[in-house]
Amino acid sequence: MTKKFTADYEPDDITSLYQQRKADGDESRIHGLITDLRAYCKLEHEVIIPGEYKAISREVRTPFIRDAWHRIASSMLAKPPVSHVEPKDRDKAEYRDAANIAERWDMAMIDRLNKEMSTDIQFRLTAQHVRDGESILKVAHRKDAWAAFPNGVSAEEQDIWKRNADFPIAWRDVDRLSILYEGGEYGDEWILEYGEYAKPFLKQRYGMAEDSSGRLFNPKATIEGKGWPEGLLSASRGHRVKIEFLTTNEWHVLIDGTEAAGFPKPNPYKPHLNYFRAPAYDCESLLYSLLFLVPRMDELLTMKLNWAVLGAYPNPVIETEASSLLAGLDPQGTVSAVGLSTPTDATNVNKVVWKPGKAIELPPGQKLSFLVPPPVGKDLNELASMLKSLIDIAGVPSIMRGGDAASGYLASQMRAAAEMAYKISMLSLQRQQEKALDFTHWLVSKKIRQTVYVLGWDGLNPKTKKPAKDSAEAWLGLSPNGSKSKYVAQIDKLGPVTMQYRAMLPTDAQANAMIAMQLTNAANPLMGIRDALEKYLQEEDPEAIMERMEVEKAMAKEPLASMILQKALEDAGLLPPATAPPPAPPMPIANPQGQAMIGPDGQPLMPPGASQLQPVPLAQASVTGMPQVAGINMPIVPNTVPNQTGTSIPGATGGRRPGMHPGQPSGPQQR
Repeated sequence: MTKKFTADYEPDDITSLYQQRKADGDESRIHGLITDLRAYCKLEHEVIIPGEYKAISREVRTPFIRDAWHRIASSMLAKPPVSHVEPKDRDKAEYRDAANIAERWDMAMIDRLNKEMSTDIQFRLTAQHVRDGESILKVAHRKDAWAAFPNGVSAEEQDIWKRNADFPIAWRDVDRLSILYEGGEYGDEWILEYGEYAKPFLKQRYGMAEDSSGRLFNPKATIEGKGWPEGLLSASRGHRVKIEFLTTNEWHVLIDGTEAAGFPKPNPYKPHLNYFRAPAYDCESLLYSLLFLVPRMDELLTMKLNWAVLGAYPNPVIETEASSLLAGLDPQGTVSAVGLSTPTDATNVNKVVWKPGKAIELPPGQKLSFLVPPPVGKDLNELASMLKSLIDIAGVPSIMRGGDAASGYLASQMRAAAEMAYKISMLSLQRQQEKALDFTHWLVSKKIRQTVYVLGWDGLNPKTKKPAKDSAEAWLGLSPNGSKSKYVAQIDKLGPVTMQYRAMLPTDAQANAMIAMQLTNAANPLMGIRDALEKYLQEEDPEAIMERMEVEKAMAKEPLASMILQKALEDAGLLPPATAPPPAPPMPIANPQGQAMIGPDGQPLMPPGASQLQPVPLAQASVTGMPQVAGINMPIVPNTVPNQTGTSIPGATGGRRPGMHPGQPSGPQQR
């Protein structure tokens, strides 16, 4: 007989806890801070303007906070985080192989989740952390995904079904404004997630009924001597508040203050909580300090803009002999002038049509002028410049935007200072995802109890965790029981998971390249090339880069370059194939003693029809009008041949081109 589950918390306890914690001073401050920052990120914040001027003023909203938010989050993910799974026994090959498969499975699983949600879960978590001061990740077992699991068929058929079914695990980022929690000595003691949901959804999902007043209740619940709790009515019409409360022991779902059907239940993930937090230092947003500067900048620029508007579009003034009065423009574009020399003059209103570029006729004794605003002092511009400098310091330093031309030691110090503020946040995000991956492995082992497949790669670079050069797509599995397949990792052989965020500022590359060159100077090297590539250029696979460098060095050598150029010339039809023996040079006419006979010009006599141009060795030929091969100092056979008169025939090569017929001209004919 199964013992009935008894919860430690009653619905009234949870409702009171929810109301008290929401009203708590620290929680209210955090909620207010997050709300303000989100308004600035959306450029929906209010600009401070005196009440009398709000109706006519133009507002300036600067995107400093929004820009800082995007740049900081993007810099943290400039290089994608990589995971590493430690084998439980590093001395055993099968354990190391299982860890390698698990690493590939983890990365492929995150890609699968991103595709299913049409988002990037790691970027969402990072962006929320930067803006809100904390990001929260919820990992859950989706039982409904495998509700139609085919029992009674072969293991091979089950594997095929699992590969094509919905993924049984979900990763979801949770809004910080919908979370309350209680931190304990060894982690969170409870998590409370709340939100407003439409009544049809709640009725269908949790089996709730609706009474005549519109309240939702559990039709299977019984009330023992007391009425229904007051409930938590939403301000949104047709919505009700749902509370999900989880401890290491129990799980509650409250709707309108009443327990949903089937609840409370034991915690399905006992002893774990399936929420993983990544708080910033003191749970304060990295953008927090900007809230003290950007509003002042917006206020100042709003002043300057409205001053410029008044100067460009001044208010008209009608002056009379008795007095000078400001005159306002009415919607019809007229100027009202009121003389106050006598009490009755208050009703004597002269209407002057005001149209820019048109002549104005004024009554006698009156003249039209314009109200010109006073000049803006230099102090206002200096204040704007000072605020901009402070915003750089408090938000995103200009070096992250490529705005500093500093180099060397100064640039290095500026980059180090810029990254220092983010290191704690990156470490917090790393720990969050490490715990989530460990929990995901635990879900497969203890809750799903089946091999879970994702489509990944059969080979990964051990350092970059990216597909190797010769890799192909393959189904990777994570199994609680092991498998004969070399692409399935047994969870029992896996140790903890580690993740690494690696920030890289946009302006780092050029400066780091200069440092690397100085340290690896061949004359006096202070560091090896591999270490320089890895440390200063943050190359994920320095060995591959070094291999390519060696290949390029070999290609630059003369013999190899000659071979490459020879083949290129053969393919272009500029040289006969290297496999064919070169034509023998014509032999000069010899006398009976075997000596070459000399002609009147002092040159050896050649047989009739023989060209007097001797074959030129490839290594000695000069280049004329031919493009050079980059990086190869290789001569090319000249493309001009002297004719019998001593002039050059363009395009001639000293003989017929390969494939030309006898008598066919070897180049363009001169007219």
